[in-house]
Amino acid sequence: MLSLQDKQRIDLCLGTGLLAVGRPLGRLAGVLLRRDHSAAPKGDIAVLKMLGAGSLAIAMPALLGIRKAHPRLRMTLVTTPAIRPFAEVMDIFDRMLAIDDAAPGRLFSSSCKALFSCRKTDTVVDLEVFSRMTMVFAMMTLARNRIGAGAESGPWRRHASTHLVGAGRSAEVYLFYDRIARLLGAPPASPEACREHLLARLPLERRRPAGRRIAIGPGCSELCEERRLSPSQWSMVLKERSGAPAEIHLLGSRRDRPLAEAIVTACPPRPNLRWFNHCGALSVTGSLGLLAGMDEYWGVDSALLHFARLLRVPCLSFWGPSEPRVFLRPIAGLREETRYRKLPCSPCVHTSGSPPCSGRNLCMQGLFEDIGTPGKLI
Repeated sequence: MLSLQDKQRIDLCLGTGLLAVGRPLGRLAGVLLRRDHSAAPKGDIAVLKMLGAGSLAIAMPALLGIRKAHPRLRMTLVTTPAIRPFAEVMDIFDRMLAIDDAAPGRLFSSSCKALFSCRKTDTVVDLEVFSRMTMVFAMMTLARNRIGAGAESGPWRRHASTHLVGAGRSAEVYLFYDRIARLLGAPPASPEACREHLLARLPLERRRPAGRRIAIGPGCSELCEERRLSPSQWSMVLKERSGAPAEIHLLGSRRDRPLAEAIVTACPPRPNLRWFNHCGALSVTGSLGLLAGMDEYWGVDSALLHFARLLRVPCLSFWGPSEPRVFLRPIAGLREETRYRKLPCSPCVHTSGSPPCSGRNLCMQGLFEDIGTPGKLI
């Protein structure tokens, strides 16, 4: 089983080597072939997104805009099994090619199959701002246009991409996605259009139970797990926020279930609270269908948060290794609170190979510290 660190090392070492060879060849091919690199798509579009379902949700206005602007062109998503269920809920792509990144052999064979399936693609859109191997994949498709991130993402993308779109570590990521859509002649869809698109595809509850209902998403992807809150910290949140009777619904994957159980245990029993642990018991579609009917959503920077925002569920979110300004697209009419305390080392999620705090998530702990009042939520 490949860990996230293993995948990052493969991306850095193998990706850098392959780009060192491929970039001069790509530049030479561009000179010899003299292809028309006008941005308007003339055939199939392939989108590369390998890590972070939350990023896919943030990119939904851009992706839905491309889908509506080019309804006759086939759109393909090249992704991983972890991201695929979220993409299926979005129902934007005509097909999905999953690259199995669980083991080196499976990674190689599934990548080759996906590459062969993309051999007739006209335009490749690489949404992985910090990956080298996705750019190698895009080059090897021999697509007429290969669109990737420019600026701070690294000079190694020059001549590997035909079009570079500005993106930076501290820039709003949703603007990067929107620029790509506009480059392809597609105005990004509005947040309201995204909400309607999702609601039409989710199994919504026919009868909404009475009373206040809160969804909590305690988990996140394996990238920078330091952004999670501890069970005791969630207990503080409940103490400060849940005055009226309420149902608490814990949402997440099977991997999040032990954390969810620990949260229930850490919170003292109260007659006005009823707990429901759905982690691992509901599919992504089922989880989002339940989420759509909630009165509030509480969570950290994760896919559930970004889908909750698209569904216009009032949100309370906690930030530390990542910065809310970078990831939260303004949505008119959405009621939300963000908790973020800027530290010298924050954000660190895309700026360092390992957390400067060695995993102690000081930025998240700082959300629960107030001078003279330990443990107070600020």
